[in-house]
Amino acid sequence: MNKIFYLLIATVLFYGCGKDVTFNSPTFQGEIENVFWRAAQYELGSADDGSLIVTGIGGGVSISLKVPDIGTANYTITGGTDIAAEYIIADASGASTLYSTIGSGEGSIKITEAGPEGFSGEFNFRAYNGIDTVSVAFGTFHRIRPNAANPQLVSESCDYVTQLANAAAVTYNATAPTADNFMDVCNAYKQALLAKIDACGDDNGAIAAEINALGDCLGANGSGTFSINANGEQKTYDIIYVRKTGSTIEVTGNIAGSNDSVYFEIDESINPDDNCNPLPPPEPVVSCGFDAIRNFNITLGGVVYNDTDPAVQYDPNDPATHPNNFTGSLTSRTLGVDQGGNQIVTGIAGTLNGQAYDNSGNAASVANGNFNITFDFQ
Repeated sequence: MNKIFYLLIATVLFYGCGKDVTFNSPTFQGEIENVFWRAAQYELGSADDGSLIVTGIGGGVSISLKVPDIGTANYTITGGTDIAAEYIIADASGASTLYSTIGSGEGSIKITEAGPEGFSGEFNFRAYNGIDTVSVAFGTFHRIRPNAANPQLVSESCDYVTQLANAAAVTYNATAPTADNFMDVCNAYKQALLAKIDACGDDNGAIAAEINALGDCLGANGSGTFSINANGEQKTYDIIYVRKTGSTIEVTGNIAGSNDSVYFEIDESINPDDNCNPLPPPEPVVSCGFDAIRNFNITLGGVVYNDTDPAVQYDPNDPATHPNNFTGSLTSRTLGVDQGGNQIVTGIAGTLNGQAYDNSGNAASVANGNFNITFDFQ
């Protein structure tokens, strides 16, 4: 009986000391997926940006917390980089797996003491590594003193962020522009590249060029042909996206692996079979070449050229009635019905020719532009 009694007392004391930080100074501990863990080493320091980073290491596990200031405060983890947590675990071979709240994570960090005796606080978080997650709860650290210079979260290091960007690139390259998840995959790749610039810099602008080449991540719901001769160079747009805003059909063409693009709008009510609904008198009767294509712009080498500058011909689409020298004709349209049985435009064909201008007045010559595309935006 006495042996059982003393064993129970020892067990209570062991667990009581294990979770009550008042018996351990310094300490860093918590529950990882409901299993108690305590660090054997502690690191704390102020990063270059003035944020506080505290880390506990032990048993093949490392947990780091980052807050934007060295004072006492309550912080909520929402997936950003200013307030973040990460969990790293090494397997038997020494290979490590990192889970981070940056990008997608939640939790809280509370700094309860910040003074000459050290830093104390509480934390809990859920961190992610692709599909997998890890939960850390009932976390506490007590009177850990600064002992690290310019610390950094591993999840913000150049090497790690580059790995994430490379993985995002593989997923992006394997996802067709027509896939339902293309926009999400493309935007994830773009965010990974932006994080890479933050972590690694971009002295030669190569990463920024990759981001520009992604365009607006619209994907593609159009098919057919779309080409232009711009300043003597043939451009074939192999990614076509069409959407409808009110009665306006918006067409965007991109070139895979390039930031070159073209855009124009057309009113879905325009019908080339009845002279494109010309404006009533006293306005002149015009051809589809002046009434069909609106707000044309083309991006060449990162420079945007548009058709708004005045030139030599009258354009009834211009409310100021000043002339314009860009002509976009609609030669045919295809009609279909949506899921509600309403008649809608499902295909258009036409030509694009003329001059477009950048903000400095420099011209881009557009010739032999042809489009013949079908689309589905139901």
